[in-house]
Parts: sequence; structure tokens; C-alpha cells
Amino acid sequence: MTTKKAGETKKAPEAQGITDVAELVRAERTHTRELIEGYRRSLRGSSRTLPKVVTYAKDDRKNTSGRIAADELEQLVNILDVVDADPAVFSSLAAKDHGKDPNKVETEPARHAIEILEALVPLVGELEAASRQAGDLALRLGELVRSVTTPAYAIANANAPINEGLRAGIAPTNDYYRNRVQTTKAAKAAKTTT
Repeated sequence: MTTKKAGETKKAPEAQGITDVAELVRAERTHTRELIEGYRRSLRGSSRTLPKVVTYAKDDRKNTSGRIAADELEQLVNILDVVDADPAVFSSLAAKDHGKDPNKVETEPARHAIEILEALVPLVGELEAASRQAGDLALRLGELVRSVTTPAYAIANANAPINEGLRAGIAPTNDYYRNRVQTTKAAKAAKTTT
């Protein structure tokens, strides 16, 4: 089942029987919030068990040679089989193979890494898909919220000069947005000077 919004085709969350975000907000907000909190707890627990060997900077993550597709792993094992079949041809790789003998090419470290990748690569794909799904839901809920709060903010500010209650009520929000703009400008200025 799909729902359309502004010419887009979106997959509706059929598993929950919800076809509209407004319906989700009205009908299942407590259940959905509990599911999200449970998922977050699970992720926090699992992230503590994964080895934190390295943390890439954003640019390094874009440019690394370490991207490996799940269906590529079999081919990488094949390459290592070729190396093992005639190691003398590949002796120049001995210093780069992360093995124990600097004079002999060793494929065991790469094979061990592939064993981990066989479990990790699909997990990364599943987490990315879950992240996209959660991100899309957050964006859609944000659209729903902004459809009310954006015009309400404009109306409050338009009437604030003649309505003390509105002026006092909207003041913390005006301060928040003013500070956010200043922080963003300062961050951009710092980035351009570096």
C-alpha cells in the first residue's frame, strides 16, 4: 500500500496497519514511542559490544578504500586463494598484509577480517535502511509539526506588539532562533578561517 503526498509515492508502514502519519500520531504514539525507545536501548547496548578500533572523520569516511559490498566478499576470498596458490608472486605484499612474518605474504589476517565482514556488512546495510526509515519518519513528523507551528509562529510574532501575553509567550522561542542563527554564523565563519 502506498500513500501520495505532493506527487510522491511513499511506502506506507503496512506492518503496523498505519497508512498516514497523522493516524500514527493519533492512534499509536505511545506504542510507537515505546518501540523507538526500545530500539535506542538495544543500539546503545550493542554499540558497547562492537570493538571501537577507529573513528573516521567525515571526509576520511567518504574517501576510504574500505567500502566492501556484501556480494564482493566471495571475490575477495577468491583473490586470497590465488595468493595462497602462488605466494612467491605476491611476496612484495608481505609488509602490508598485517601478518607476523615480514618476509612472507600471509592471507590469514585478511581472511579473519572477511569472516567479521560477512556478519558486519549486512548489519551495516540493515542499520542504514533502519536509519533511512527512521529519518524519513522524523522528516514526515516534522512536516506535520511545522504545518502548524510555522504559521502559528508567524501569527504570534505579528500580534506580539499589541498582545503582551503573546509577546511574553513567544519570547523564549525568538531567543532560541536568534541564538541558533548566531551559532550557525559563528560556525560557518570559523570553518572558513580554518
